[in-house]
Amino acid sequence: MASDEETSSVEYSLLGLLIDGPMHGYELARRFREESGIATILHAKRSNLYGMLAKLNRKGYLASDRIDQLNRPTKRIFHITDDGMKAFMAWIQSPVENERTMRIGFLARLFFAYRESPAAALDLVARQKIACIAWRERQEQQRRRSVSGDTGTFDSLVYDFRAGQIDSTLAWLERCTRFLQGCAQRPADLHRSGT
Repeated sequence: MASDEETSSVEYSLLGLLIDGPMHGYELARRFREESGIATILHAKRSNLYGMLAKLNRKGYLASDRIDQLNRPTKRIFHITDDGMKAFMAWIQSPVENERTMRIGFLARLFFAYRESPAAALDLVARQKIACIAWRERQEQQRRRSVSGDTGTFDSLVYDFRAGQIDSTLAWLERCTRFLQGCAQRPADLHRSGT
C-alpha cells in the first residue's frame, strides 16, 4: 500500500508530466513508467494512475476532453489547468516536512524542479537544507530531554541513528548543490520532453 506522501507525489508528478502538453491516460502511464528519473523514484499501476487522474480532475487541477474513436473506446485527453499549474509549482518549491519523506517526496520534487531549471532545483535544495537543520535541532532537543546524558540506552541508539540519517541527508544535499551549480554553468542535460 502506498503512503500518503507517495500517492501525493505520484499525483503531482502526473501534473508535472502534463506540463509537456495534453496526453491520454495510456501515454501518461507510459511516460510515468519510462521517464528517466521519475521512474526510478515512483511506481504506480496504470489502474491507480487513472483513479488519480479522476481525483485531480475533481480537484480542478486538470481537465479532460473526450475523443470518440471509430471501433475503439472513447479516449480522454488530459491537460493541466491554471489551478493545477499553481498547485504543482507550489509543490516543487516546498521542502518535505520530515525526514521519512525524503526518499520519495523530495526526490520527486527535485526531479521536476530540475526539469524546470537548475536554479529552481537549487532553490528547492536550499529550502530543504534549512528544513533538515531544523529537524536536526529538534532531534537533538528530544534526545537531551529523553536520554539525559546516558549514552548507554537503547533510546540513545535510536537518536544516534536518526541524527546520522539527517547528517547524511545534509551531506547529500551539499552534493546536490555542487551538481546543480555545475549544471547552471552548462547547457541543460535534461529537458522537458524527457530523455
